[in-house]
Amino acid sequence: MSEEAEWIEYFDEDENRPYFFNPITQETVWERPGGHDDDESGEESESGEEEDDDHKHAAAPAAASSGAPVAPGSPNTLGAAPPKGLAKSLSAFRMAKTGVATPDTTEAGQAPALPQLPTMKPAIPAMPTTASAPAVFGSSEPSAEELLEGIKSMSTSHTILMYAKAHFRKPKERAYKKNRSLEQRLRWQNDLISKPFHKISKKLYPDAVKLFTLILTYMGDKSSSDLPPPKIAQSISELMIRTTSLRDEGLCQMCKQTTKNPRLESLTKGWELISLVCGCIEPSTKFRPYLEEYLKSHVGRQDEIGSLARSAQERLERLTKLGSRIHVPFLGEIEATLKKQPIIIKVWFLDETHKTLEFRQSLTNREITDIVGEKKRLRDSGNFSLFEYKGTTEIRMLRDNEQVLDPMGRWAYEDEKALKKKEIKPNEVGTRWRYVFKPKLILSTMEDVSDPECIDLLYIHSVYNVLCGNYSCTAEDAVKMAALQLQAVVGDHNPETIKKGIVASQLEKYVPVTWINSRTPEEWERVLFELHKRLVGRTSLDAKLNYLSYVKRRPLYGASFFYVTQRNQFKEVPESIIVAVNQDGVQLLKPGITKEKVTGYPFSEIVSWAFTSNTFTFVTGDLAHQQKFTVETTRGAEISAVCRGYVEALLQNDM
Repeated sequence: MSEEAEWIEYFDEDENRPYFFNPITQETVWERPGGHDDDESGEESESGEEEDDDHKHAAAPAAASSGAPVAPGSPNTLGAAPPKGLAKSLSAFRMAKTGVATPDTTEAGQAPALPQLPTMKPAIPAMPTTASAPAVFGSSEPSAEELLEGIKSMSTSHTILMYAKAHFRKPKERAYKKNRSLEQRLRWQNDLISKPFHKISKKLYPDAVKLFTLILTYMGDKSSSDLPPPKIAQSISELMIRTTSLRDEGLCQMCKQTTKNPRLESLTKGWELISLVCGCIEPSTKFRPYLEEYLKSHVGRQDEIGSLARSAQERLERLTKLGSRIHVPFLGEIEATLKKQPIIIKVWFLDETHKTLEFRQSLTNREITDIVGEKKRLRDSGNFSLFEYKGTTEIRMLRDNEQVLDPMGRWAYEDEKALKKKEIKPNEVGTRWRYVFKPKLILSTMEDVSDPECIDLLYIHSVYNVLCGNYSCTAEDAVKMAALQLQAVVGDHNPETIKKGIVASQLEKYVPVTWINSRTPEEWERVLFELHKRLVGRTSLDAKLNYLSYVKRRPLYGASFFYVTQRNQFKEVPESIIVAVNQDGVQLLKPGITKEKVTGYPFSEIVSWAFTSNTFTFVTGDLAHQQKFTVETTRGAEISAVCRGYVEALLQNDM
């Protein structure tokens, strides 16, 4: 056997590169002797730099000279002294292979310990247990060559280097200049790249270069721009979120810049970026195991780098369950994440009160809803959800598994765009959008006197819809309900606390918009006070239940309203109409304060319904005669979910 054939490859975690050991000569070198380098020959430096041969070999460790030879015939015999730390891995491999652990002591009758190579620190991980070990060696005692090959393959299977060998673009060779090796390209550099690492469309080359430039700028390796660090981090996130092909590219660039980085400040900034991105941008399935292994290799550090690596690991694990963000994170979220501070949001109710929440990771609608329900002391928050509002207009209901921070990124983007167009004033930025907590479905049988907080939320929901005209009522009922509101809010009538002019000055809080102009404010106040005096002795809960009893008589009680467009399906009806869905079925209404009914169908007459991203269709009739209606809307999935919820609830009540 030639001396060249005896060279065995290992991997040094400290140097983040492979090295080679010759058991015959006891020599250890960085480069594979004989020119048989596994790396891509002719790799072109993205920065155009040459790697000096003296620099490449300057760190090569000295040959080992200590350690007794292994006894011939011993279970640990390899024919030569292996590097430090190999004995434990060999023992684990034999255990995986044969189910029998190899002794590691040197007492009488036992196998002597393997000698150590004092200058080497090979990164050979502990082997899997017998139950999980892959059966790749057969059933007999593995040979030394099998053991070494198995350890070598398992210790490097998910390194960034192995990923790069399989997926990185291979630059053209240049005869006049020596190219850098792949390991060298995966180390930190403070100069720019000219092309991406991955094989992507050439149209994306400028974006990949820009991404690397932004990373260098954030880490302080390039002259800083006028942009603050959070804004730079937001620009990085924007490029990676909006261009799927740049997600793995950006993550690999960050891994590169945090490998062998000589500047602690730059290294820390790089890990800040990795932690931030791992919470909002999911890597591809092919790159995820390599990224996970890279994070895992740093979580054991007892410093800021280790803390950021653990944070990145936790955020990536959660992101894998939730999926990538759709919208670019807003600056407030990025600033809080970078500073390791809680993110603060407000959840509003329809009576203009709110709850302030603090959390350190992106939570889903269901998680936030449960937190709010707990704060409100609801017995069951399952029928409640967050709804997205712009001003007083309901935009949509969030899906249960939707991340609540994601739409807030879109809010910030639309505010910024409106500000540039001078459609809003600077003081309006961040004030136009909100989350509102309210019921998904409302049934006439929902009032549970044992859950006063639920009744309070149903009451607030009903008051809001009465006042804005969604629930039509007579003038007589309007007066009675306004008086019940006063009783629920202020209690028994007392001229000392409810002085003349108070109600008249805020009449819109008590009288529906459809009736508010039928009397003067003073007349409304006088009538309300007279009726309010007759309610003395009723508790706030009683007043709310009485109010709900009036509201339940309204034909649209509990309805969810969806503004849609219809195309020539209803004559003498405007294109913009309202689809209202409640326990009574689906109703089509004319827009406006009065919401005049066009037609309606109970669920017993609806054969089926379906939706696309831009339409909602429902079919009425029976098996013999059917009629199909299609409207244009982006909320088709939500309308379908509401219909399904009511049908399931009605079927359950009938059982």
